[in-house]
Amino acid sequence: MRKVRQLSFRKFVGTLVAFLIFMIVSILVFFYCVQRKAEKNVTLEIMKNVERQGYHFELIINLQYGYLEGLADYIGQQEELVTEDTLRLMEDLKKKCNLEYIIVYDKDGQGTYDNGEHGSGADKEYFRKAAGGARALSDPVVSPIDGETRIVLGVPIRSNGEIRGVLGGAFSVDALKQILFQSAYDGEGFSVIVKEDGSIVYQEDSKNYKGLVPEDNFFEYYEKLWLYDDGRITDVSEDFRNRKSGYVKVRDDGKVRYLVYASLGLSDWKFCYIVPVKKAEGAYSFIRFYEVILSVVLFLGIAVLFAFVWWENFKRQRELLASARTDDLTGACNKKRTEDEIGEWMDSAPPDMLQAFLMLDIDEFKKVNDKYGHAAGDEALRKVGLLLRREFRDVDIIGRVGGDEFVVLMKNVSQMDIVTQRADCLCRSAAQVEISGAPDCRITLSIGIACAPENGRSYRELYKRADRALYRSKENGRNRYTVYGTERD
Repeated sequence: MRKVRQLSFRKFVGTLVAFLIFMIVSILVFFYCVQRKAEKNVTLEIMKNVERQGYHFELIINLQYGYLEGLADYIGQQEELVTEDTLRLMEDLKKKCNLEYIIVYDKDGQGTYDNGEHGSGADKEYFRKAAGGARALSDPVVSPIDGETRIVLGVPIRSNGEIRGVLGGAFSVDALKQILFQSAYDGEGFSVIVKEDGSIVYQEDSKNYKGLVPEDNFFEYYEKLWLYDDGRITDVSEDFRNRKSGYVKVRDDGKVRYLVYASLGLSDWKFCYIVPVKKAEGAYSFIRFYEVILSVVLFLGIAVLFAFVWWENFKRQRELLASARTDDLTGACNKKRTEDEIGEWMDSAPPDMLQAFLMLDIDEFKKVNDKYGHAAGDEALRKVGLLLRREFRDVDIIGRVGGDEFVVLMKNVSQMDIVTQRADCLCRSAAQVEISGAPDCRITLSIGIACAPENGRSYRELYKRADRALYRSKENGRNRYTVYGTERD
């Protein structure tokens, strides 16, 4: 008895340790999932901000294109591209929009500025593209006159479907500061506009950042840095080429940062926004505080639970050891335990769930004992018990309530077909059982089925009706099952 109690205690301690490990792993997984969810929300928020900024940027640039195209349509209707009236309109347009100067080119690339000065644009890529009939956007160009960095927008000047020249407008890169939204993270985030080859068109000034500079190549700079989440700068470059949005984590200037990017839809430009992870996730910092509180409460609760369960288990072990309630031959519950467990379950079972009560016995079991001996009979009982434990779930109650009489309670069954399929399978499986020393001995089962709550809600009620169904199976030829109130082969 003492050895049994020691083994039970060790098993219980092992179970407690396993449960504690399970709880710790579960909590860690929970915290990880919460952190990932917070990160996802943060990146979605930044992505939306980037997309809004990109949309706003495109809107402003397209508005400048609209102004230029309106003037280009007017100029195209005039006999001469450059007149006093044209220069006046150019000067008025320059004041109205964000363009620093406007220039009219003829089809050979000879241009006239809004102030009357002249220049050549024949070798400019944006001129060639606009002269081909498309909107053009130049790379940043440093003026040799004032040292300012500008981008130039170009649109074709058409007359009766023929391109007569190009109208260009210079846009200061510094003006992008007014176009782009201000950082949403107390100035710790900053914006970068990058070309597909990695050259930087524009970079917002940030007093909190000392890393990337406009002279750097974007990809070459970040290729040297550690990107988290198995990300690689080549993946970002590939997204740039495919005009995809996305984000990665980088360790830059001593901080872990989100690098979020989206295509602008203008030329091959991409808009990037870089912000420290800690700053971006600041709104979710309260989660960590509550994670600590939750951990403390859970572990205190687990300690109390373990103490309570240990005490209850100790008392239960004494009760189980005091009354051997398992049938030694079949491994099923003995009669009293079967009645107690089924009765307790039926008292607490959900009223809207189906509970199936099966009663079965071995057909002509007395002949098995008489013909082959009690050893064969015992083996038949043993194998039927093994068959029942194999065919039914661990949560189901399996008991031996008589010499060759067994009962099974199938708990919380979703539909009646499952019960009848299980009974049919049981009959077929029993016919395959072989008895040692009696090769020609084949056993069959007769089964009666009653269901709760339809046929009763107590052990006695279900037993009585299942017993009637069992005898109906006997009357109909044995080796079959019968559901109380109906008859099925």
